[in-house]
Amino acid sequence: MKTYHGDRSRLQPIPTEPLAVSEAKAARLLGISPRTLWQLRHDGRGPRHAMIGSSVRYAVAELHRYLAEQIATTEGGAA
Repeated sequence: MKTYHGDRSRLQPIPTEPLAVSEAKAARLLGISPRTLWQLRHDGRGPRHAMIGSSVRYAVAELHRYLAEQIATTEGGAA
């Protein structure tokens, strides 16, 4: 059963997957340690992130984009 939100004239399904995840979950999804992800973020080399209040969040779509970019760079023979 789908859950909907919005006014009754334009009902839209609520996504079942999260739009953004915590730093710990993002690190797990990428297969790296939270410390490595933190270091990449502070070096300006990691996936883009958002600050929501005092919490760091990573859009799941951004994690997919970042990983694809890393694969392309690796396959392209970059040093």
